[in-house]
Amino acid sequence: MKVHHRINSVKHYFVRSTSFGNLAWLSLIIIGFGTLISSYINIKYSETISFSVQDGWCDPKLQGIGTHCFGDFYAPITSAGDTNPWIATGLKFAYPPVSFAYFHLMGSQYLIAIFIKFPLYLNIFLTLIALSIPGLHQIWTKRQPLKEGKWVIAIMLTATPALMLIDRGTNNYLLVPLLYFYFNAIRSEKSTQSLGLLVLMVLWKPQMFIFVLLYLTSFGFRKTIKATLITIGAILGSFVLYPHGVLQNISDWISNSRAYQTYSPIPTPGNYSFANLIGFLRGALRFLHSDGVLLGSAFRPPMSQLSVTAVSLVFGILTLGALYAAKRNLNLNYQILATTVFFLLIPGTTFGYYLVFLLVPLIFMIEDCELQTKLPSRQSWSYAVYGILLFVMVPAWPINLRNLGIPVPPVWEYIGVHWMFTHLLLVALAVVIFIDFLSIIIESRRVYWRISFLKRPRFLTRWG
Repeated sequence: MKVHHRINSVKHYFVRSTSFGNLAWLSLIIIGFGTLISSYINIKYSETISFSVQDGWCDPKLQGIGTHCFGDFYAPITSAGDTNPWIATGLKFAYPPVSFAYFHLMGSQYLIAIFIKFPLYLNIFLTLIALSIPGLHQIWTKRQPLKEGKWVIAIMLTATPALMLIDRGTNNYLLVPLLYFYFNAIRSEKSTQSLGLLVLMVLWKPQMFIFVLLYLTSFGFRKTIKATLITIGAILGSFVLYPHGVLQNISDWISNSRAYQTYSPIPTPGNYSFANLIGFLRGALRFLHSDGVLLGSAFRPPMSQLSVTAVSLVFGILTLGALYAAKRNLNLNYQILATTVFFLLIPGTTFGYYLVFLLVPLIFMIEDCELQTKLPSRQSWSYAVYGILLFVMVPAWPINLRNLGIPVPPVWEYIGVHWMFTHLLLVALAVVIFIDFLSIIIESRRVYWRISFLKRPRFLTRWG
């Protein structure tokens, strides 16, 4: 009994200590400490947070900052102006037309003429603004006082996935405020506003359609079918931005998207899908049973497209189906957290910077003072794992694979080990939530059959 009480105390500690203020202080301390000791332990601190500094996608002297190239910014620019950017360079780009149009605009001669690095600086500036919008909105609408709202902004700018978002130069920054306002519209039961935001998210990144599940649980099947048709029409209609051979462009985009799902399951901040975890475990067993093999070699080849698709479909059907079946017994914030976790794990490839989405549900939990109230036992376990995950994920821990003496190729030797722990904790959180949903479904069915039995006619009860 004492052991059980001690476990519950630790669990409630993590639930109640999960706040933006606590996360911010820890994050700032770790960043300061990491910056201070990086030269002493001979590590490239930025590479423990993101990826290789010199990734070859720009001329650092002319286009980058110092020796750093922003690969996810300059790589798509190389083909964004082509009539068919999905085959222009031979790279497997999965960007939809609207995202490519953004890079085409950023790479235009009008912006470069201002200053050759101006497009890059503009993208970084827009990223910082977008990440700050949720906290600024909380302060502006007085949902959070200034002393709390400032910590939301601090974390959104210093969390490891956010730093990776800035470091890579990706255009995914826009999804953070869109997702925040989408959750806000769902909570306010504004179906039209929710639909508009969903369409915008899907036009930017098609996998965001997974969040339609919240639309379904909030507004029902009829409106969801309408929303689905509008969204599909919007994504197909967006190909008029690349009008030469629209059908061919659509075919090539679908082909690239399928190929993109088999991103190599190496333990880097590259892939956080559930399918990748299976590939990671296979590679880990191969690595442990081989003498002198490099870590990168052990994890190749990646899983086949068919295997990744099958695993992703099965995982998606099980988790989202369980969420929908249990929705009547779940508060909306819990549904938002669960959908966000499942979204990160369902696609075949989910890059590390998408994990910044995990901070958005916390905004609403704290706004509702949910973490300070008495929660159902199983739900409190989910929130405890969520808290542990945030405390591992948010600070940029200065510990890498090289520090642990793991033999890896030079391009990966500085990758932070906290990325691997984050992946494992993310899967653990999904499992805990899924078990909670199954328990709710089983319990609700027992209650249903008990009530149905009591309502049976007496002669059936007596003789049946």
